[in-house]
Amino acid sequence: MLKDTIDAKDARDGQQFQATLNDGVTLKNGQELPRGTDLVGKIVADQAHPNGNSKLTLRFTQARLKDGKMIPIKAMITGAYSQSDPEAQY
Repeated sequence: MLKDTIDAKDARDGQQFQATLNDGVTLKNGQELPRGTDLVGKIVADQAHPNGNSKLTLRFTQARLKDGKMIPIKAMITGAYSQSDPEAQY
């Protein structure tokens, strides 16, 4: 879950954001990220369009465990849609 709203109209390439895991995740290397882990990321592409069909690419780069330890990660959000978007595929 994102900690703050990201609006494509105001978002900028390189802007940092944070999210919190709703469920635990196991990384490829076997490292476990428990529920509640904070993720840190950056907006790496911003393609805002005046007609409202904007696209953002969000890349997660670090996980902050509850003990404060930072773990480098590499993950991206590949798709998210508004429930009111008629083209959304659920």
